[in-house]
Amino acid sequence: MVQAQVDLYHLKEGNLPPTLDSLIQGKYIKASQTECPSKEKLKYEDGIVSAPPTNGQ
Repeated sequence: MVQAQVDLYHLKEGNLPPTLDSLIQGKYIKASQTECPSKEKLKYEDGIVSAPPTNGQ
């Protein structure tokens, strides 16, 4: 879901969002969408959203 909103932001704004907070400010996502169910923050770098590594990996 969040990755799709990064892509939508890119299409509408003409550039990648600098941070996930930019998506929140632009009302593309809610603040709660930047966390995994485990409450760990999603990672965002160079237009790619990823989950943090799980324990043991």
